[in-house]
Amino acid sequence: MNAKIHPFLLAVAGICAPAAAIGTLDISNCGGGFLSVNSTSIGFFPTTGGGTTGCMKTDSAGVNYSGGTLGALVKGDIKNLNFGSSSAAGFMTFTGSTLAFDLTGLGPGSGNTTCAGLAVGDSCSWAAGSPYVLTNLGGGASRLSLIAFGTVTDGG
Repeated sequence: MNAKIHPFLLAVAGICAPAAAIGTLDISNCGGGFLSVNSTSIGFFPTTGGGTTGCMKTDSAGVNYSGGTLGALVKGDIKNLNFGSSSAAGFMTFTGSTLAFDLTGLGPGSGNTTCAGLAVGDSCSWAAGSPYVLTNLGGGASRLSLIAFGTVTDGG
């Protein structure tokens, strides 16, 4: 399966680290951006970093850290994901900030692999072991999501 998704939204809630960064963060693509998704990778566009990262921006943010507060409309870079690798140091970084989100893993996806005929609100993963979760939103719309976990550092 290949999909081009316009725009992307990643929500990170309850970011917590002892005496470091705490808050909530919603990000989306920079203007004109999108995701390219297939069974083994996610690419973020427009590209930055020689094509290894994509441009993102904060939508709503209130992450407090030793350097201040990360607010809305801050641009940054997000690394492309290949599911064969188990981590990505500096997965998300933000311009003018010491915050760095390091990805240590993805998943699990849904235990339900029967995506045909989902009721509104129900979810599935299209293959066992896939980190992608598809949710039927009704009216022909679906949401693609995945669980990502890791650590955040703030240089403090």
